[in-house]
Amino acid sequence: MWIDRSDIQGLVVSGYAAQPASAMVEVRFGLEQGAAARQFLRRLLPVVSSASRHERFERCRIQVAFSASGLERLGLPEQTLAGFCPEFLGGMAERARLLGDVGEDSPASWDLGGPGRSIEALVFVYAPDVETREQKLDELGDWLEKSELDYDWTETFLDVAEREHFGFRTGGSAPHYRGLSSWRRKRLPLGELLLGHATADGRRLPSPTAPRPRSTRNLRLRHDGQVDLGRNGTYLVVRKLEQRVEQFWARMHELVRETGGQLGDERALASRLVGRAPDGTPLAGCPAGAHVRRANPGPGLDPAPRTHQLVRRGRLYEQGGERGLLFVALNADIAGQFEFVQRNFVNDPKFAGLRGERDPLLGSDDGAERRITLQGDGLRRRLELPRFVRLRGGGYFFLPSLSALAYLTEAGRGEAG
Repeated sequence: MWIDRSDIQGLVVSGYAAQPASAMVEVRFGLEQGAAARQFLRRLLPVVSSASRHERFERCRIQVAFSASGLERLGLPEQTLAGFCPEFLGGMAERARLLGDVGEDSPASWDLGGPGRSIEALVFVYAPDVETREQKLDELGDWLEKSELDYDWTETFLDVAEREHFGFRTGGSAPHYRGLSSWRRKRLPLGELLLGHATADGRRLPSPTAPRPRSTRNLRLRHDGQVDLGRNGTYLVVRKLEQRVEQFWARMHELVRETGGQLGDERALASRLVGRAPDGTPLAGCPAGAHVRRANPGPGLDPAPRTHQLVRRGRLYEQGGERGLLFVALNADIAGQFEFVQRNFVNDPKFAGLRGERDPLLGSDDGAERRITLQGDGLRRRLELPRFVRLRGGGYFFLPSLSALAYLTEAGRGEAG
C-alpha cells in the first residue's frame, strides 16, 4: 500500500525524540474571529511538518489540531461538522461521567479546557533545545497577536533518561501500521489510525466531507462532488495529568513498613503497581491490576487488541510547582479506542477477574476505596492506596491532513463551494 506521507502531519509517525524541548500552545477565538484565525492558519501552514522523510532534518517541528468549536469558528458548514464522530463534537468535558472524570477530576476543577476555557486550536512545538523552542514560541506569539487571537502555552519536555516523574521509563513498543512502517510483522490496518482507510474489520470509519473548494487542493473528490476532509487525519486525545510524586514514594515507604518488607523494598513495590521496573524491564508475574496491564492489556486481557491500540505521544511538564504528564494519543475511533480503554480497562472494577479495584495510578475518583491486590511469597495482599494522579484537564481534537489544513485556510462560509 502506498500513502502520500507529505499529506500527513508528522506526529502520526514520530514522537519527535530528537526534539526534546517542546510546548503546547492553546489558541482561542470566537465566531466573529474566524477570518483572523484563518489568517493565522495561512501563516502557520508552510511551517507545519509532514510525515515525509525529508522533513526529519528540520530543527523545529510544528503540528496543529482543532476542537469542534475551532472547526465551526473557522467556517465549516453544519453538514461537514456533522460528519465528525459524536464524541469529538460533544467534547471530553461533556463525557466526563462516562470517562470516570468525577470527584476532584471533574471538569469544574480543570485548568485546561474546563468550563469557560474552550480551546479552539492546539499548536505543538518540538525543538532540539530550549533556546530554539523559545524563538519559535516568540514567533508564534507575534503571529497570534497580529491576528488578535488569545493564547496560552504549556512548556513540555522529554526527560534525557526517558523517565516520567515517578522515575519509570516512558514509551515502550508502539503499534506499526501498513503503509507507514517497514516493520513486517503485526502491522495494523491504516484505518485504525487514519480516517479514509480500511480498519481491521474492513470498514471505513465515518469521515467528514465538505464542498469542493474553488482552488485546486490535494483532497480526494467523491462522486457526489464533495471532498473527503477527514482522509489522512486522525483524532487527538489530550489529558493533563498531575503526578503527586512525594505522596507516591511516601506511600511506598509506608507499605513496605506495614508489610514487613514481604513484598520487597519501595522500588520493587512501586514497580508492581506500575507493571514494569524503572528501567522499563517487564515484570515476571506482573499483577493483573497493574497500570501497564490495564492501560495496554494486549492478548488475553483485551478481547480485540488490534482495534484498541493508541499511538501515544506524551510529554512531561513542570508548572508552578506542579509536575505531571501531558498525555497525547492518536486514534481514528475515540469511542472504540481511547474511551474503550478508559472505561473497560482503566476504570473497570472487575477487570481480569478482580473485584472493586481500578488502575492504581489513573483510576476514577468515584468515592470507592482505592486498592490493588498483590501476591508474594505465597501471600495475597490487598493494599490501600491514595490518589497519585489527578486529571487537570483535557479535550478531543482533530489533527487534519496537510491538504485539509489548506482547505481550512479558506473555509469561511461563502468562500468554498
